[in-house]
Amino acid sequence: MQKNESLLLFGLAILLIVVSFFIVRPFSTGLLSGIILSYLFYPMYAFLYKKTNSQRFSAGVTTAIAIILLSVIFGLILNTAAKEGQEVYSRTQTFLASDAVRCQPSACSFAILAKPEVQEGIQELVSKGTASMSNIVSNFFLSLPSVILNLIVAIFTLFYLFRDGPELYSRIIHALPVAQSHRARIAKQLSDVTYATMYGAIVVAIIQGVLGGIGFWVLGFPSPVVATMLIAVFALIPVLGAWVVWLPVALSAIIDGLGGTETGLVTKGITLLVYGTLVISGIDNLLKPKLIGERAGVHPVLIMIGGLGGLFLFGPLGFIIGPITLALLKTGFEIYERERNE
Repeated sequence: MQKNESLLLFGLAILLIVVSFFIVRPFSTGLLSGIILSYLFYPMYAFLYKKTNSQRFSAGVTTAIAIILLSVIFGLILNTAAKEGQEVYSRTQTFLASDAVRCQPSACSFAILAKPEVQEGIQELVSKGTASMSNIVSNFFLSLPSVILNLIVAIFTLFYLFRDGPELYSRIIHALPVAQSHRARIAKQLSDVTYATMYGAIVVAIIQGVLGGIGFWVLGFPSPVVATMLIAVFALIPVLGAWVVWLPVALSAIIDGLGGTETGLVTKGITLLVYGTLVISGIDNLLKPKLIGERAGVHPVLIMIGGLGGLFLFGPLGFIIGPITLALLKTGFEIYERERNE
């Protein structure tokens, strides 16, 4: 009878876990965002709590600061993306309508571009790009209710994790069905990987921003300081990345050079294109796995695979979830191996 009761309880527990997963799933983005933000802003909360000795006040103020800061960054991202996309599109249309292209092939500076089939191909490419951007904007507005709900979940999660996070974390670690020494090892691995993944991404983004600003300054592009800040911000967003800033500038320079008399712009644009691909964005693939792997004690290949696989499975947040999952799997295997040897 006792065995049947145990099986029943086990089956009921599995059923509740599955049902709970489907309940939480629509709000997983907001929940995970709240967890990640609480980790990033926790030092600020700890500082305020030390000064005020009030959990509720410190959590409320830190949450408000986080919301304001992220709103400014998100607004900057949308504004920059819209402006740069519109600028590239406008310059492309101007170039296609210019005398440099619409001339007789024998007398045209860019004879290959004067061929009807080439112009049709370029026009089709521009049209498809415009349609894709329109679909992205339309899908965003259609999913706006879901975005708002996930934002509310993220805000509530952020506030209550500031207030109750340490206690909840301690309870989860103590509930693990392993020896005390193994719990400490798992907790340390989780802490190290999370710290390395988040702050490693920030360090690499700053380096990318500095490299981008230097490239803009050396090549003579305007506002290298603004470019530095924008590249650093976009570099923190895995799905987008630093290319959102330097690629439109490079393409605009190439298009202006082809459509005008300043042929030097073509060289500058191509140089920025190569520099952006190999250095600004390329440094991300070299530094991030190394920085995260060394601090977390995990091989850089696992970090790279975890980040890329996490992106496909969980979206932007997967860049953090993926490495943490593989690192914990590695720790679990090491614990099993040690237990077996003992």
